[in-house]
Amino acid sequence: MALIPSVARLPQLSPVALLSFVVVAAIVAALLPYSDAIRLAASPDATILTPQLDVLRQLGAQSGSGFAGFKSWTAAGSPAKCAKYAGVTCDAEGRITGINVTAANLKGPIDALSKLDALEFLDLSSNGEVKALPQSLTKLKKLKHLDVYNCWIEGQIPSFLGQLTALTYLSIGGNPLDGAVPSSLGSLVNLVSLNIAGTGEDGVGGPLPSSFANLKKLKELYLRNNRFNGKLPDFIGDLTNLEQLMVSKNYWEGPIPKTLSKLKKLKYLGLRETALEGEIPTFLGTLDKLTYLSLSDTRLYGEVPKALNGLVNLKELYLQNGWFYGPLPNLSNLKKLTEIDLTDNYFSGPVPAFLLRVKSVSISGNYFSGSAAALPCSDQFSIDRNCLSAAPAKCGGVASQRSTADCNKFCGTAMAAGACSGKGVCVLDMEQMLDTQAFVPICKCEKGYWASHNKLRCSKNNTSMEI
Repeated sequence: MALIPSVARLPQLSPVALLSFVVVAAIVAALLPYSDAIRLAASPDATILTPQLDVLRQLGAQSGSGFAGFKSWTAAGSPAKCAKYAGVTCDAEGRITGINVTAANLKGPIDALSKLDALEFLDLSSNGEVKALPQSLTKLKKLKHLDVYNCWIEGQIPSFLGQLTALTYLSIGGNPLDGAVPSSLGSLVNLVSLNIAGTGEDGVGGPLPSSFANLKKLKELYLRNNRFNGKLPDFIGDLTNLEQLMVSKNYWEGPIPKTLSKLKKLKYLGLRETALEGEIPTFLGTLDKLTYLSLSDTRLYGEVPKALNGLVNLKELYLQNGWFYGPLPNLSNLKKLTEIDLTDNYFSGPVPAFLLRVKSVSISGNYFSGSAAALPCSDQFSIDRNCLSAAPAKCGGVASQRSTADCNKFCGTAMAAGACSGKGVCVLDMEQMLDTQAFVPICKCEKGYWASHNKLRCSKNNTSMEI
């Protein structure tokens, strides 16, 4: 079995050196995730067939001397052993089974590739002059791996890709795509990895096609940086082989669907920069294979559930720029945690001891209280803009913390006694906070008492609506 070497990395290796690399790379590839490599039966000593070589020569010639494989692909003479042609793998009959020309200055059009009927692996990623996928690629019935990431392919995702039903890996992300995702991609029932990540501009949008419910073999789904909207579909929870679900930077709304609780193999979950709302569901704590969880920059709010203590394999937790408040629970079971970012929320109370053993911590921009004297503040442990006392000079001193007035008005810290007239408790009006994008403390008054006009006092005088 062999890993296909990239022509961009190996532009002018001799056949012997190229073969040696392939053997070593095959050993390394066995340790990589599926998405990093595909292994093919390779015969480097087979002589490439003339019609197959003609395709290479055509592509090499139209790409010009700037193409990294130009010399080997366009060399004159009779067909040679397959190992001579950088980035190419052949079968025993001399038919091309794999091409890896990533970041090699290859230029389109690429229609000639449709003549390679034994092709199983095609990586054209980061060749910005490819620009289009011809429909003739549907002739490649054996194609399992197609990577055209960052090839400057514009417009809508071609619906004919749904005819390549042998595909196990499809990456068409990193291109200036738009429009809706064609439902025909739901026919790719053998897909293990699907990457439609956008570029951060424009992007594909609309609801995710319901036909994606057919992709039961998926392990990796990348949809970030696009314009998907509506609710995150319940059927994603039925894709129970998922290990990576990265759907950040979209317009998803509503709560995190309960069906995600079925994704027991999930290792990476990215939901940041979306309009998802509601409290963090406790079922996330049952996804104990998770190593990465990002819920930053959303409309999620409330206290962090103690159930997250079940994420015993978690290494990275990101909750920054959110609406989370209350004391942070003691997540002492997260012994593998190396990075946690809680920046710019409404957390209060003492700094939990478990944070002291985490390599990289940011609690900046919250309302944590208590003494900072024992905190290991540094570039890797950021504590500014809180309500901490005794902040050492190395932490920025007292000037790095919030003012006393700022801290005293916040629920959960040193709020002045009687702020709610002793007849109520201070709470955060999350609905108003989400609407105004600003801090809104209010009093929740006892029965028979009403909030004053500024909602920060409780009195017998009914001058405003009862909370």
